[in-house]
Amino acid sequence: KMALECYALEGSFPPSVEYLKENYGLIVNDDAYFYHYQANGSNMPPDIRVMKKWKEDKRKRNKEREIRKEK
Repeated sequence: KMALECYALEGSFPPSVEYLKENYGLIVNDDAYFYHYQANGSNMPPDIRVMKKWKEDKRKRNKEREIRKEK
């Protein structure tokens, strides 16, 4: 939705997710999701995919955080 808003306001689609974060206030949760963003030129909609990470990954990260806290 924000990519389309960017197109409407600026006349081109955003080049990256980072651009949307910096200029449009996009909030992402890198701990829970993978984000795929492929720009297809300034006048073509980007390929955007959001995929949930496996729960195992989350448990592993939580263990790693606990270990770091203990140190």
